[in-house]
Amino acid sequence: MIAFGLSLALTACSLGSDDGPPVAPSPTQDAADGSTGDQEIAEPDAVAEVDGTTVTPADTAPDSLPETTPDSVTSPDATPEVTSDSLPDSTPSDAPTPADSSDASEGPWPTNPNKDAIEDPGWESVPGVGTTMPNFTAIDQYGSPVELYDLAMDGRPIVLDVGTWFCEPCKSLAWYLATGETGECPYSETILDDLGWWNESYMIIKELVDSGQIRWVSILYSLGNPVTPQDAAAWHDAFPHDEVVVMADSTLQIQEYLSVEAMPRIDVLSEDMTFLVYHTGGPNKGLQKLVELFQP
Repeated sequence: MIAFGLSLALTACSLGSDDGPPVAPSPTQDAADGSTGDQEIAEPDAVAEVDGTTVTPADTAPDSLPETTPDSVTSPDATPEVTSDSLPDSTPSDAPTPADSSDASEGPWPTNPNKDAIEDPGWESVPGVGTTMPNFTAIDQYGSPVELYDLAMDGRPIVLDVGTWFCEPCKSLAWYLATGETGECPYSETILDDLGWWNESYMIIKELVDSGQIRWVSILYSLGNPVTPQDAAAWHDAFPHDEVVVMADSTLQIQEYLSVEAMPRIDVLSEDMTFLVYHTGGPNKGLQKLVELFQP
């Protein structure tokens, strides 16, 4: 992979507080620092250095997301590392709730009648390749509770995509899944094609999601104000895809268990919830695994 030759620190986003999304209508924001690569997590009031400039995160998120990327924003040649210190932590008050959305209804996800056969290791277990992911329950973009184990045992691998509203690369990746576009994204200052970890071979991934060959689960969290179902609904509105499950990690259960340090964070599970990929340093290992699993 050509992306492997580049530093992951330049391509993933670090964790940060992201109480809401920067979209119209705007939801909770995690940390917008203009980073085009991996972003790291930090305390909401910490000071971060981005592209050589010291940045103090805003106390609140913008009231709404820009309709298009500002003309003044340019994509750096390399993706700067973003720390969680630079992530803001408040959710815009005008974000829609699932009840307000026309597609707010019972989610379309399957129910696994055999999920009790999976031996849940519990949240005190240590994740790693070959271990089992604990069962995670959260509200999805439709306002319905979803159990991770309900998505198991249907013959396809499961992708855990963990991110925040202020992770620019996270939004660019979500835009690709929704539209197939790897260029400008109206909700992100980052262009996917410009990221060091992005590789043309990954273009197959949208087709795999569209056709149901893999189950993609996007999990949103915030180190500031907890994410809510309205954040999941707003993410789905901005990056719509009927085959992508969007879950709100309101208690940081997933973020803490997986030790999310750089985003987009991509881990891959087998259909029986065993880790095929567990990697804390950016999305490359997970994306490469998906290509490897489905190469002719």
